[in-house]
Amino acid sequence: MGFRRESLDELELPSAVADGLREFVTAAQSALGPDLVSLVLFGSAAEGRLRASSDVNVIVVSSLFDPARLDALRQPLRLARATIRLSAMLILQSEVASAAEDAADVAADARAKPRPGRTQLAR
Repeated sequence: MGFRRESLDELELPSAVADGLREFVTAAQSALGPDLVSLVLFGSAAEGRLRASSDVNVIVVSSLFDPARLDALRQPLRLARATIRLSAMLILQSEVASAAEDAADVAADARAKPRPGRTQLAR
């Protein structure tokens, strides 16, 4: 996986968050090894809008489901959740296209006019 540590520094995150992300990335690389395809930061942290109450959102893409490798990531994930409010979505590489389509559908729904059963909180 090609993680650019300098790109993390360019985000101007609080040092505790940047350090926690670095530790999680290192743990993911160690636990998943060659199965790790990508680890993507998204949401407010990636957009430069991180607040004290924000979660730090990442997508971890793996080439295959290996229970032993994923189990090795359990404790680092717990630690990152506790220290920097990390929220991780783990998906298989084969699921990326479908996940992107689902995300586009959610975005389209968010832009659509309100319908019964859905409450638009802000626009």
